[in-house]
Amino acid sequence: MNNNIFERPNVRRNADVYRLISKLRNQEKRNILRGYYSKTNITADQVETMRQGNSLFDSMIVGAVLKGPGGLLERNPNKSKTSKDVYRFTTFPPLNWQNELCYTIGYMNSSCDAILEMLNYFKSLAFLECMNPGDALNLLQNLAKRFGASNYLSYKLAYVRSAFPLTAGQLRIVSEIERDIEHRNSVGMHFSALENVSSKISLFVVAQRRVSGHVGKIKGEFRRSLALSNFIPTPLNNEDLGAFLLRATESSLIDTLYAILTILNLGDDFAVAQREIYSRINPDLAQNLKHLIKYFQIDDNNELQCGTATGPRESGASMPSFL
Repeated sequence: MNNNIFERPNVRRNADVYRLISKLRNQEKRNILRGYYSKTNITADQVETMRQGNSLFDSMIVGAVLKGPGGLLERNPNKSKTSKDVYRFTTFPPLNWQNELCYTIGYMNSSCDAILEMLNYFKSLAFLECMNPGDALNLLQNLAKRFGASNYLSYKLAYVRSAFPLTAGQLRIVSEIERDIEHRNSVGMHFSALENVSSKISLFVVAQRRVSGHVGKIKGEFRRSLALSNFIPTPLNNEDLGAFLLRATESSLIDTLYAILTILNLGDDFAVAQREIYSRINPDLAQNLKHLIKYFQIDDNNELQCGTATGPRESGASMPSFL
C-alpha cells in the first residue's frame, strides 16, 4: 500500500489553520505541524507523529488542524466524500481514550456550522419508521448532496430500502443517491449496512464471513475495519473508546457527530467521557446536543414517541435506535 495516502495537490494553505497551529503549547509539535502543513502529501507515519505525545489541549488543536476545514487530511476540500473514501481501513493507531476524545472534539469545534446543520437532519430523520418513504428519501438525497457519503447515510438508505415497498419513482431517487456518493463502486460499503439492518440476512453468518475475510488486515484491532466495527456499534468500554472514535473521525464528520451522540446516550457507563465532552465542546454545540438527546428520549417501555424503536431487524440492530 502506498503510504503517501493523504494527498492535497494544488491546495491553498489556510491562514486559519496556521493560527490554530500557533496555539499549540508544545513548541516542537508546533514546528512539526508547520512543516507538514506546507507539504503536498503526508504519510500515515507522519500523521501518527502529529497525533502522539500531546497534552489534552494540544490534542484538540491537532484534531482541528488535521481534520477541520482546510486541514491536512482533507484530500480534496472541493469534492464530497464517496463511499470508497468512507469504507477503508484506518491507517494509524488510536490514542488513549482521553486524547482521542479531545482530538475528536477539536475536529468538531472546527466545524460548528456544518454540525449544526447535520443535527437538523438527524432530528428530521430520527423516527424514520414513521415517515413517508418519499419524504425520507428526499431528505437523504439532500443530505448526500450536501455532505457526501457517510456510514450514517448508508444505514438510513439501507433501512428505507428494507423497511418500505418503494415505488418506481422512489427507487429512482435511491439510484440517484447511490450514484451521487458512488455507492456501487464500494460493494463492501453497500452491503455492510444492508446486512446489518435486514432481518432476511443471518447476522452471525455475515459476521463470521467478515471476520474471516479481514483477520489478516486488522492487526488485532477490529475497529480498523468499518464492516467489523458496524457489528458492534457502541464502544465496549473506555479501552475501546479511542478506537471507536478514531473509526468515526476517519469515516466522516457526520459519523463523528453520530459517535459522540452515541456516547452521550449510553448512560452512566461512560459518565466520565460524557462530562469531558460537555466541558470541551463548543457551548452552542453542547446545548444543541442536549436538546437533540432530550427530543429522542425513550419512555419506560422503550418506545419512541411515534412507535417502537426497532427497525426491520428486530434484534441485533447495528445502530442505536434513538437515531
